[in-house]
Amino acid sequence: KFDGPYYLKIDGELIADGTEDQKIIFTSNKKNPAPKDWDKIRFEDSSVDWNGTNGSIIRNAKIEYAGADYGWQSNSIKINSASPLIESNEILNYQINPDPMLGITGISCIGGSPLINNNYISGSGSIGIYGSNGCSPIIKGNTIINNLGAGINIYSGAKIINNVISNNKETGIEMLGGNDLIGNFISGSD
Repeated sequence: KFDGPYYLKIDGELIADGTEDQKIIFTSNKKNPAPKDWDKIRFEDSSVDWNGTNGSIIRNAKIEYAGADYGWQSNSIKINSASPLIESNEILNYQINPDPMLGITGISCIGGSPLINNNYISGSGSIGIYGSNGCSPIIKGNTIINNLGAGINIYSGAKIINNVISNNKETGIEMLGGNDLIGNFISGSD
């Protein structure tokens, strides 16, 4: 639990590997939690990349009430030139903001090649998953709903496969450059 605008910075290896029945909880320490109670989980270039069997991982976790970084690009999980496994998590109730242009995201990838698989992402002030600056993620099997901006906004190099993206205020998927787009279901976006 986080008691203020603090973040968890990963410079080594994070193994947060819960189970479906016993999720790891990253949340506010406040009696009445709300979006922006704490900052984010932040993977740095110096973190240990996921190689398919070992490395940094967040799996079967619930991440809620994050987003206290009051600037542009506030997020629940920020990936800076790193390649962790982000799998089977619930990312909920993060920073609420009426302006979807402020870049408030569930997962933000600035460089790196993370695997973002089978997550439930809902409640963003802007974008569910964002990627730029050479980020080349695999975004597969996620449910991305009820965000005030796009479900996914990615610049290039992504593989976006079999996601359900619905009821986002703006677009389902917004992308530029060479991305692979396979088998996604998009509905209810403006």
